[in-house]
Formats: sequence, C-alpha cells, structure tokens
Amino acid sequence: MAQFVLDSLQRRITPEEVEKEHMEDGIPFGHIHAEWCQLKAQLREGDELWYFRTPDATWQSAFPRCGLEGYAIIRAGQLVTQILTSIS
Repeated sequence: MAQFVLDSLQRRITPEEVEKEHMEDGIPFGHIHAEWCQLKAQLREGDELWYFRTPDATWQSAFPRCGLEGYAIIRAGQLVTQILTSIS
C-alpha cells in the first residue's frame, strides 16, 4: 500500500491547514480525532505532510485498488504513516 499512497500524493500541506479543513464541532477530524493526533505526534523536523487521493479510476474499483483519500507523513521520500479520510 505504501507505493499506492506515494503514487497518489497531491499536495503538501501543514497540520494547521488540515485541521482547518476538517474541523467538526470544534474538534479536528471529529470522530477520528484520536487517529489524527497519533499521526500528528509522529511528525518530526524535516518531515512532509501530504494530502493524497488515488486516481479517479480507483474509486470505481474494488479492494485492493479501491479509492483512498487521506493524509500521509513522508520522511526522506518514504511513507511513515497515513490516515484515511475516505475510502470507496
């Protein structure tokens, strides 16, 4: 799955921007807030936070190539972890 995510990176983003985009009842990510906090806790200096979304064709397919969307930490070009915000 790591390469699948790496191939789907769309744009680099800051944690503050992500939280602003996903505020639910005053809490970043609402029902998946704990998972977001776990991801954010893994960020180190020099890491990059990226929004990813798999190609449109994957949103019409079944697992393992189903559509995925979320955020990923990239460290030295490698996927460290990700959080899924949408799956088809």
